Amino acid sequence: AAAPDLPAERPQPEPPQDAQIAGEEGAITTRAEEPSAKEGAIAKDVEQGVDEESSDSAQFDVELTRESLTSAGLHLMVLDYKRPYILEVLDGPIAEYNQSAPLDKQVAPGCFLMAVNGKVEDAPSMVQEIRESRVLSLRIAPKEVFTFTIRKNGRSLGINVHYQLMCPPLLVMSVDERGAMREYNRQACDARQLKVGDLIVQVNGACATAKEMLEVIKRSGELQLTVERPLN
Repeated sequence: AAAPDLPAERPQPEPPQDAQIAGEEGAITTRAEEPSAKEGAIAKDVEQGVDEESSDSAQFDVELTRESLTSAGLHLMVLDYKRPYILEVLDGPIAEYNQSAPLDKQVAPGCFLMAVNGKVEDAPSMVQEIRESRVLSLRIAPKEVFTFTIRKNGRSLGINVHYQLMCPPLLVMSVDERGAMREYNRQACDARQLKVGDLIVQVNGACATAKEMLEVIKRSGELQLTVERPLN
């Protein structure tokens, strides 16, 4: 099993992979010719605003001092090598901190680790600090969550993602100039556009693994996507 604080999946670590959800032959979907404008809107918002649990939250700091270099009790995933994503809070100092912290200042699965001891946008260094420093100053971002539905209308979805096959999130690396997602973004307000760095955590109810979500994207013409990003 992966040790706590390691940015790896369980039970067997696996290097992240890239998946072009685009129109190359044999890829996730098939790119069709650009549809005419009369085919209508391709998407609709299902849920506006942020997750109710984090609607009044903001990023917050957690200060910890460990008596020894025991595990901090975080199971992390690193996909973009900038900000670790918290998959699980295990027994340890973080869980002890949560017991007395207000609900909106608790470290929970789905939160983003934005800084560790002043180190930012450098996930390997942040993880190293957690492993090697007795005194920890953590900057935590609760998750912002929104869900929308998009119809591909015979085209590719048009995004490039990074993932670990047996873990749930898909990290958005780019949005193609052609494809259903680009048109959706043109119609959506800025806060509800799919952006580089967003995590797709559920596709049509599928959320167990990246493999499962990619299979749903490949076979479905209409997709309901749930997206998480750090709450500022």
